[in-house]
Amino acid sequence: MFLVALVLLAILSIRRNREQACEILRLQSNIEALQSDIKTYKSKDGKNVSEVKVQTLTANEVKEILKEELASINVKSKDVHSATKIVEEQKATVLLDTVFICDTVFAMNYKDPWLDITISKDTANIHLKDSILVVSYAKTRRFLWWKWKRYSGKTSVKNYSPYSTITTLEAVEVVKN
Repeated sequence: MFLVALVLLAILSIRRNREQACEILRLQSNIEALQSDIKTYKSKDGKNVSEVKVQTLTANEVKEILKEELASINVKSKDVHSATKIVEEQKATVLLDTVFICDTVFAMNYKDPWLDITISKDTANIHLKDSILVVSYAKTRRFLWWKWKRYSGKTSVKNYSPYSTITTLEAVEVVKN
């Protein structure tokens, strides 16, 4: 009897040790992802590509971090598969063709949290900022501990800038056979 209890205790401690090792690896990977910078490069067709390491979060961590964002788009944290937050900036300098009737210098400045415009005599500088939240989720029917009938996955995109509109959105879910 003592030997059986000892073997059972050894098996349980080994299992718990493995779970802790997996959790430590997940946390180390998250720390590495948070400390790494975004990588940007040009693709073969000359387009800009950005790449970042992915964090792995539990449902409780997602609930803590994205509480307000998920509430604003009516998604529960337990249904979330992935979430991506994108912050984008666009800068442009434009040379203006102007006809001056008098010799006064024309200048204009406009600035708000999302848009910064500076116009001088012959150039216009435009700086546009945008922030986007992309959440992929799927709902399932549940009764007690049984889950059945998974609804098709959905992707919600929240655009924070009042100057931008999302015109096209494609979401692809890969299913392994």
